[in-house]
Amino acid sequence: MNNKKLRLIGLVLVLSMIVLALSGCGTKNELVSGTSGSYVMDPILNPLGSETICKETVTLEFLMSRSGTVTDYDTNAFTKRLEEKGNVEIVFNLLPSNDSSSKINLMLSSGSDLPDVINHDLDDITVATYGDAGTFLALNDYYANSSEYLMPRIEQYKEEKGVNLLDYITMSDGNIYTMGSFNESIHNNFPSVIWMYEPWLKKLGMELPTTLDEYVECLKAFRDKDPNGNGIGDELPVIDYARTFSNDGFMYAFLQAFIKTGNYNTAIVDGKVNMYYTTDEYKEFLKWMKMLYSEGLLDKTTFSQDSATLKTLMNGKEVRIGSYVSTSTSILTAGDKRRENYEYKPVFLENGDEATIYYTNSILPYNKYFITKSCKHPEVAFRLGDFMSGAEMTTWTRWGEKGVDWVEPAKDDVSMYDFMGYDAIIDAVTQWGSVQNGHWAQTSPSFRTAEIAAGVVSSDSSQQAKADGIKILYDRYGENLGVDINDRIYKLIFSIDELEEISDITTIINSYAQNAQYKFITGEMDIDKEWDNFIKELKSSNVDRLVEIYQTAYDRMNDK
Repeated sequence: MNNKKLRLIGLVLVLSMIVLALSGCGTKNELVSGTSGSYVMDPILNPLGSETICKETVTLEFLMSRSGTVTDYDTNAFTKRLEEKGNVEIVFNLLPSNDSSSKINLMLSSGSDLPDVINHDLDDITVATYGDAGTFLALNDYYANSSEYLMPRIEQYKEEKGVNLLDYITMSDGNIYTMGSFNESIHNNFPSVIWMYEPWLKKLGMELPTTLDEYVECLKAFRDKDPNGNGIGDELPVIDYARTFSNDGFMYAFLQAFIKTGNYNTAIVDGKVNMYYTTDEYKEFLKWMKMLYSEGLLDKTTFSQDSATLKTLMNGKEVRIGSYVSTSTSILTAGDKRRENYEYKPVFLENGDEATIYYTNSILPYNKYFITKSCKHPEVAFRLGDFMSGAEMTTWTRWGEKGVDWVEPAKDDVSMYDFMGYDAIIDAVTQWGSVQNGHWAQTSPSFRTAEIAAGVVSSDSSQQAKADGIKILYDRYGENLGVDINDRIYKLIFSIDELEEISDITTIINSYAQNAQYKFITGEMDIDKEWDNFIKELKSSNVDRLVEIYQTAYDRMNDK
């Protein structure tokens, strides 16, 4: 038995002991602050550890966004398991995915017709505002006294990694208003991956590039040498769709070779917070991008088309795109045989001492699953979210029902991340992105650590190709994959006043900086001549005050 298996068995034993301790003696969890000290369990609940959550059936209304890959939420296998475990009936109020956020904000602002649970990603300012107003209930008492699944896992993570994940869902008033989505994944730690069409490289006698200069040479060959062989020069060397400071897009991928950036458009320079677009490194990046654009290597539609248009182009009958940036090859339609033939390979290009490696700490949670003031049995809703955060449902919400959507691997199967020592634990039957009725397409609260996703058998060509790319990092840099996890900002917690001020400043600055970025790259503005004016305009828009707020929050969180 290898060390990884021993560690996992030890983890299970420790978690079991923690669960027994919590359910047996009712001791308040010391990780949770801000509890009222007057907790009384809802009498409709069974004790922690019981077969079902409720003594009698409770109806809960869920407001959430409809996923196009789920056929029927009422009959969904994930739903049925929740209803069975909870002794609850879930009534769904499903919103169209393209307009769900605006409808939720409208409902919250009116304060009427609230559901029991809002199961949807919400930003910090929304959470803080409606938590402070009492629209969302503070869950501190429930975290401390009524968690059978989530708190033991948070405790264990803190013991192993020294990180209290509750810090990232606790608002500045000391209250927790959400049950987060904690999904650690080696795969998702690297959202900005540069993919290249390898058959073109082979046809042209070229290797997968390892530096920016080699990459440019490949793009020029794609442009000039008709690698798709149709004789009409319609190849697009590299392309993306229009994204506004998106950390999974083309811009962020290549920017990393010039300066390491984090969330909120930040960069840590000499231990201090900066906005990356005020740095000399960003200026050099713009010059490199302008070269791609002026050479006809970066397609002009990158700045105007949406993701649906790019997807249509990618799924056309003829291969036209040589390189693009995405988390995976899932831009190709699920089940399309070309996923296996589209041998896009992720590359991590070096530029001196830096490389195009954008890293994000995926375990840090999204705000998800809010219990509103209209809920008659809020602790029941919490217990159901807590159950979703356990090992069974965390796996179910992503891979579906065991024995139907996934099975245990065969004895000789290996995981996609076997090269890092992760054992195979899931053999997927239903491919991610397929229309199915086994799960909620990973839209529920959950708590998943790295070994779960890393233990998937390579049955999905898109996922396997990403793992193959990360192996490039592993072989080149070792176990840390070329990443210093301390060189970026991942998440900061702000006060309501800070959030409101940030919102006002960034609305103006992001619009200006994005427009200037486009003009610098396309040549409408001269980078050298207009750079000082660009910085002057940012300063007049309070960029220094923005940095000050970020620095204050950064120092506050790192002083804990």
